Amino acid sequence: MKLDMNNYMQETYGSMLNSTYVQLSHHGNWGLFTEYYDSMGAEAYFADIGSGYYESHPIGELRQHILESGKIYYDYGTAPNTVELK
Repeated sequence: MKLDMNNYMQETYGSMLNSTYVQLSHHGNWGLFTEYYDSMGAEAYFADIGSGYYESHPIGELRQHILESGKIYYDYGTAPNTVELK
């Protein structure tokens, strides 16, 4: 399923999905491959999950990848999280 969705998104939308901020899918679950998240060029990623789940949930690995890429990662532990759109 992830492979199908990743390929579909890349082929259909490609570079049109560049973004400053990305809301990760359900609890940060891996909806797409890390390469796809990287290609969006976002500065920050938001996940609706708390840090207590990093060891037992797929978000732990994705979170680590985001942070190692020098991006900002927000979750319940960093709340309140706000973005000002101009």
